[in-house]
Amino acid sequence: MSAEALSLAGKVAIVTGSGRENGIGAGIAFALARNGAAVTINYVSESSAKRAEGVAQKIRTEGGKATVIRASVNEEGAKILIEGTLKAFGTDHIDILVNNAGVGHIGPTLDLPLNQIRETFAVNLYGPLFMVRAVVPHMPPGGRIINITSTAARMPLAAYGVYETSKAALDYLTAIWAEEFGKSRGITVNSVGPGLVETDIVPSDPEFRKAAVEPIVRMTRAADRPGTIEDIGDTVLLVSSEKGRWIAAQHISASGGVTAL
Repeated sequence: MSAEALSLAGKVAIVTGSGRENGIGAGIAFALARNGAAVTINYVSESSAKRAEGVAQKIRTEGGKATVIRASVNEEGAKILIEGTLKAFGTDHIDILVNNAGVGHIGPTLDLPLNQIRETFAVNLYGPLFMVRAVVPHMPPGGRIINITSTAARMPLAAYGVYETSKAALDYLTAIWAEEFGKSRGITVNSVGPGLVETDIVPSDPEFRKAAVEPIVRMTRAADRPGTIEDIGDTVLLVSSEKGRWIAAQHISASGGVTAL
């Protein structure tokens, strides 16, 4: 008897903010595509266009299906993403939505520029809200919504206050949506909270690493290292698969044990 696989064959997925080849979104897209899902790669800025196409091309080279759509996660952009995905894959349904797009403006409440405060909530909180409103009418029973939040939502620090609050609010919405779309539509909703993950947005400056990276590595229980995009991708894969059918309304800390209980 062969071992059961985490197959996503025939599934269609959208991963927002997945246009950087070494970013968390790309790691998630690779994991879903590797297990059979057709995946929409999403990016926003023109400067990321080539990188987003590179993510899709890697998926195609490995035998998977991918399309690339440039759109913001605002009300209009959500419609573009849904309609573009349905057209690209010749389907009438979307099975998996991963709300990964986010911004991480950091600073004390009185010092953070107002435009950065607005952008943080617009992308990190309103973005998933608009995506869910647009995708749920096209999501069949067995659908999966995964919100990428952060361990920061469970570790309040003054300098990260606005960012942490936006992610904590998304965790709260996750539980609301799990009830709203669970029994009525057969859709599970969960959040995955990465800890420190080595991507190109983590500064390489030695002083920063000594002050911010090394302490988190020391707190990590699973291994003496930061996380990788593959660690996060595989966590999302588990929740996205049929094996995750009884996981709902949960914040899953994909941090190597930085947070506990």
